[in-house]
Amino acid sequence: MPFQRIVYFFSFLLLFAASPVKAETPLMDADIQGFIDAMPEMRAIADRHDDEMQEYKRAFMRDRKQKVREPFGNALKSIKGKAIYGEVDAAAREHGFDGAPDWAHKGDRIVNAYVSLEMANRAPQMQQHLAAARQMIESNPNFTAEQRKNMLAQLDQGAGMMEGWNASEADKAIVARRRNDLEAAFNKTASKSKIGVKQ
Repeated sequence: MPFQRIVYFFSFLLLFAASPVKAETPLMDADIQGFIDAMPEMRAIADRHDDEMQEYKRAFMRDRKQKVREPFGNALKSIKGKAIYGEVDAAAREHGFDGAPDWAHKGDRIVNAYVSLEMANRAPQMQQHLAAARQMIESNPNFTAEQRKNMLAQLDQGAGMMEGWNASEADKAIVARRRNDLEAAFNKTASKSKIGVKQ
């Protein structure tokens, strides 16, 4: 599903108690187009600097709840002072952003609005799937107590990622108009992403 592919996209790009939505300059169509157009280059940059990103990848996998809602902003903090930061900054400027921080902040807003829309549409169906999965885990006699505990913890983590996504109505409105374009871009980028974490 698109939401799962977005998570994969975050993991590759490397770049949940949510905070209140702040009043900000409205997103423009040019921001969304620039974000879409920058995806292939940002993917290529991340691939070239895969070794530099391993520490952040491990941190992301350990604590997705704290990283997912501001994936680009959090990743940018982790690469500050590294060679990759300069490449991200240059690519962001080439696509109409005022540097890497502007690209990361607007990218986070775009993704939050997109996922907010996805959650609103899919929440009832996803809640049903989660409830069915929980019942299956709790009633299956073939699972050990430790296996059951780990599986329920993973299920709870997934449920937590459905909650608390914050986006302004203005952001959601403009993202809704470009929803199909964004979904196509996320899917295309995720299909080519490198999401492995080296041991």
